Amino acid sequence: MAEIKRGTAMLLLTAGDEQISTALASGIMAVRLPEARPLTHEEVEVVSAEMDRQKIVDWQDVAHRMRVAMHPKPVDYAGLCFDADVQYGESLYERGRLGRLGERLLIGYAMIVLAFERLFESVQTQ
Repeated sequence: MAEIKRGTAMLLLTAGDEQISTALASGIMAVRLPEARPLTHEEVEVVSAEMDRQKIVDWQDVAHRMRVAMHPKPVDYAGLCFDADVQYGESLYERGRLGRLGERLLIGYAMIVLAFERLFESVQTQ
């Protein structure tokens, strides 16, 4: 996404993007002090161009973020796990010897249960 520049003006103190904050300050001073100079054409162009640039919104990205926030899918959780792997440097999926042995035992148990289920179904249909 594009960088969003912001400017602030408080009395004569300014912060943020220099062109925007000086334009804001001069506008404030023009309203407060009638003898202050009005904005130059260049300052008006800078402020209006920045306002137009910040209006651009990627609605597809917003819709995607809302869907993920409201109705996350397994792929969204996988993305979060990957981000955590990258950020913290340790994988959630890496297991030691006992973890791999446990997974293999669980797979074996599931295969045996599946075989008994198929056997029970074949007996029921006969």
